[in-house]
Amino acid sequence: MKRAHELLDAHADANRVLLQAPPTVHERGLIRLAWLAPDLQLAMLEGRQKTGLCLEDLRFAPIPLCWDDQRRMLAE
Repeated sequence: MKRAHELLDAHADANRVLLQAPPTVHERGLIRLAWLAPDLQLAMLEGRQKTGLCLEDLRFAPIPLCWDDQRRMLAE
């Protein structure tokens, strides 16, 4: 998550709107994690994510923007 926020800081304006996409496919996949609900980010950083959920799942999953929808999709 830290890397996702670093990428957001480097490529977005003060309102967190992307001005340009990160240059690599890997970074473009990671930056999406900066928009996860804060409680989901914290749970993942603490190792309390849904059983079986891994970074590769998140990098390519169609994650909804709505935090409530994210919780339904990603929380146990």
